[in-house]
Order: sequence, then C-alpha cells, then structure tokens
Amino acid sequence: MTITQHSLVASLSTTGWLAGFTLAAGISISALGSPVAEAAENPIVWKAVALHRNGESYKKWQWLNDTLQERTDGRLSLQVVTAEELGLSGTEFIRILGSGAVDVAEITTGYVAGDFPMIEAPELPGLTYDYAESQQLVDTWMDAVVAPNPQRMGGHVIGSFAWGPMYLFSRFSMTSLDDLEGKKIRVFASGQAKYLEELGAEPMSLPITEVYGALQRGLIDGLVTGTEHIKGMSLWELTEGMNDIGIAPSSGFIVVSNHSWNALPEDIQATIDGLKQELSDEGWRLGRKNAEIGIKVARENGMNLDNLTTPEAWQDELKNVAENVVLPWWADRAGPEAVSMFNDQLGRQVGVTLQ
Repeated sequence: MTITQHSLVASLSTTGWLAGFTLAAGISISALGSPVAEAAENPIVWKAVALHRNGESYKKWQWLNDTLQERTDGRLSLQVVTAEELGLSGTEFIRILGSGAVDVAEITTGYVAGDFPMIEAPELPGLTYDYAESQQLVDTWMDAVVAPNPQRMGGHVIGSFAWGPMYLFSRFSMTSLDDLEGKKIRVFASGQAKYLEELGAEPMSLPITEVYGALQRGLIDGLVTGTEHIKGMSLWELTEGMNDIGIAPSSGFIVVSNHSWNALPEDIQATIDGLKQELSDEGWRLGRKNAEIGIKVARENGMNLDNLTTPEAWQDELKNVAENVVLPWWADRAGPEAVSMFNDQLGRQVGVTLQ
C-alpha cells in the first residue's frame, strides 16, 4: 500500500469521521422515519458511500434501506454519504471497503477495473446494444466471477446496478466515425479508452467534477457519460449532441465490507443474500429511468439526437474494433483464466469466442 493509500485509510478510519458521517452527508436515511427501526433494540446502522446523487440511480439506496428495515424488523438500516462529500473520486472504493472504514459502497466497474481487470468483461464496448441483455451479462458475471472474489472486490457482493446507457456527448457534429479523429474525449474506463483510441480519438481521464470546466475551456472535445448528467451538468450548454457508439451501460455492484458482513447475525446475512435479484432489478430499472429522463431533458434543450441509436453505417466497424481489438486487449490484461471464463459465461450470449 502506498503512503497516499495509508493516509486515506487512516483518515477514513478515525472516530471523528465516523461520528461526523451523517453531518457530512446532510442526511440520514435511517432518520427518515421508520417505526419498525425505532422500535428495534440496538439496531445496526451501516455507513454507506454512493458515488453521487445525480439522477434516479441514487434512489436504490432508499429502496435498499426501506427493504432492509422491513425484512430485518428494524435491526439494520443505512446512513449514506457521497464520494464528493468525502473528497473521493470513486476509484478508491475497493480499497476503502477492504480497510473496513465503511460498511457498504457502490463499486462502478469502469472506475475499479485497474484493480481487478476481470470485472470489466460484460461492459466492454461493442459487445451488445441491448440494455436488458447488458443486465443478463453483468448478472451472469457477478455470480460467476465477481461475487466469488470477495478479497478482490473489497467485500461481499449483494447486487448489481446500472447508471444507464452510455453516450458520447460531443462539442462537434458527428456524421461518421471519422469525425472522432484527433478529438480529445473524456472516458472513465480502460476499455472505453482502448475503443476510442482505435477509432482515432485521444482518450483522457478526468473526474466528472472537472469535466464541465474542461469543456468550457476547450481542453476536451467530448465525454463518455450517462444521461443522469445531462441535467446535473447542464450538458446542453457545452455539447452539441449525444451519440451512441456502442459503449455498454455503465454498471456496478453493491458491496459490503468483509468486516461488516462477518459481524452480521446469520439470519440477517441470509435476508440480504435473498435480496440480490430484487436489488439488481431495481438498480437496473433506475438506470433505465435515468435514460428516459435524461433524453427528455436533452430534447427539451435542443440537443442533437440524430445518433441516439447507433447508425447502421457505423455498426460493422464498431463490431470489428470490439471483437478484434478490445476483447483480445482485455484478455491480455486479465490473464488466461479470464479467457476461459469469458468463453464459458459470456461468449455464447454475445456470439464471440476468445482464443
């Protein structure tokens, strides 16, 4: 562990930080009022960290809190704070969970693929254009690869979710893939970077909080992100339109630290494990809702939506890049085990076999 990581873990583990968790968040979900929770003796209150509050996806935390309180008779509830409120980016969440400094967090796949390259397989660009199929791929991978690796994930996986479909928001008009040549595009996942690089763009990594200023100053020509940020960042002010270039929905996992999981009574563990599919379905439903609301906002503010679905003329080239460049590159990063796991778990669903 580096000095920076040591400092981060130490600062998050202090009594003062834990005591100030609710104040930092500005909310306490458990304080929203549940007679069941109030009646429970010595309830467990978990400290949870979300990436941000933009869009519908944040509501999964309210759903999870309500459901946990109901099904544990008020013995378990949540308090939630965001990465921004803690001065974090989200890329540190696996390490923070592993330290035991927080109880539960949402792990965004693209943000942590550097720590665990195998995690990225189901959302590599170009594999699927269908949102429902994306959930099938992610949930299959969750059960086969992600959940069986609690040490790599920082804890016990209790469900998946999606931020929603991903688009390239561009300051320039896109009439062909050639328009990407030389453009500086913000990405947040290594697979996206490889994909866009092969398409002629120059991928750049920036925290989402710095993107608006970078667009304003002309430091970047566009960004890959989800539709929840259209309203949150007023993207119509600085980008011309949104383009579907085959980048998969950004997905992630809700993970409980091993320390917190092992401290739970067995009956509460069983209750939480029994919620996995319900939590995942709610997480993906909210991601779809993000898209519906975001596209409506984009339309109302005059954004160009001509490429809201991938133009047929682009699809062969995008498929070629995905299958012949991005997938083999990922396999080299993730190792021999990843190839066999991909072929066994995902290959038949997407019609691709890795050699």
